[in-house]
Amino acid sequence: MIARVQSTETWFALTPSHLVSSVDGLVRRVSLTDINGFAPRLEQLAELVERNRSGGMLELSSKDGRIVELSIEAGKPFVGLLNVFIYIVKTNRSANAGNA
Repeated sequence: MIARVQSTETWFALTPSHLVSSVDGLVRRVSLTDINGFAPRLEQLAELVERNRSGGMLELSSKDGRIVELSIEAGKPFVGLLNVFIYIVKTNRSANAGNA
């Protein structure tokens, strides 16, 4: 389990099967198998570098179109979680491509 508690209103927990996130008290829960991308797309290198430097929101999209936000601190925690979710997205997209 990976968890971060910034306040009683802003936190997240990543379990082996689910991501549960609260931003400003709005709680969202999504199965890891339903995470299929980043929103907005993190394809711009400059944006990734800035978020790594300053921290901030990492927004994930699910198969049903929901957005799940995570507030992540700068540096190694941001890069570590970004790598975890890149792996999850690639795994889910590969599984979905095999089912098509």
